[in-house]
Amino acid sequence: MYIFILLSAIVHAKLGDHKAQHIRNASNAPYSMTEIVKNAHTIREYTDASGNVFAITWSGVSHPDMAEITSIYLNEVNTADTQTEHRRSAATRITISTNVIVEKFGHMGHVQGRAYLPNSMPVAISELQ
Repeated sequence: MYIFILLSAIVHAKLGDHKAQHIRNASNAPYSMTEIVKNAHTIREYTDASGNVFAITWSGVSHPDMAEITSIYLNEVNTADTQTEHRRSAATRITISTNVIVEKFGHMGHVQGRAYLPNSMPVAISELQ
């Protein structure tokens, strides 16, 4: 529980949020990425040219609180997750809802994941890291 609190405290943006103080990408790319490293966790927030958050990725010792990441899409993601068949031994968990895709993978002590709005992703982005 303690780790989840630490990780949720470092997440600054939520999917669908607008970042008022958006950092412009010097290369004029249609998106920018902000990386936050704290307490053995790395969070990357992807924003489009207008400052709207369309993806968040993470890696560290635990997964973040999905309520912090998915924000207004939480109920949608939870409903899709309960309707998805998950193999007990699978190291990867993918939840696909109408507006959001959440992927979690890894093993105890080193996990990774990403949550993104596929319909909001700029065409130029090929892969979230």
